[in-house]
Amino acid sequence: PPRSTLFPYTTLFRSLAGEWKFSFKKFLYDGNTDKIPRKMYTKWFDYDKIKDSLAIRNRRKGDYFVLDAAGHHKKLEDYFVNEKIPASHRDEQLLLAGEDEIFWIVGGRMAYGTGISDATRWVLEITASNSSH
Repeated sequence: PPRSTLFPYTTLFRSLAGEWKFSFKKFLYDGNTDKIPRKMYTKWFDYDKIKDSLAIRNRRKGDYFVLDAAGHHKKLEDYFVNEKIPASHRDEQLLLAGEDEIFWIVGGRMAYGTGISDATRWVLEITASNSSH
């Protein structure tokens, strides 16, 4: 959703993988790390670290995500190979992205540096669901 979006916000996304519903909530972080969801399809992001408007999309040439504090990048294609995601499913994989940088491989990992930290003020909670999840 664009930065000017009012929360909560819900949108539908149709892809090769079917119809998905994405729900976005924004709230003040109280510092309690025990509340951070440990679910595949619900993630908390530091709202202030996601600078531009977000896109839900499929992969594009050149996509990458940040691996660690040193800023090392991993190409999305390499991630798919390492995780043994069949080539036939790679075009169906949904991504939460800004420009070429991937913030979340939906159902998989988040990019380093986009999650909750001691400095987090606002949380953006994103939940993805479809008929099979």
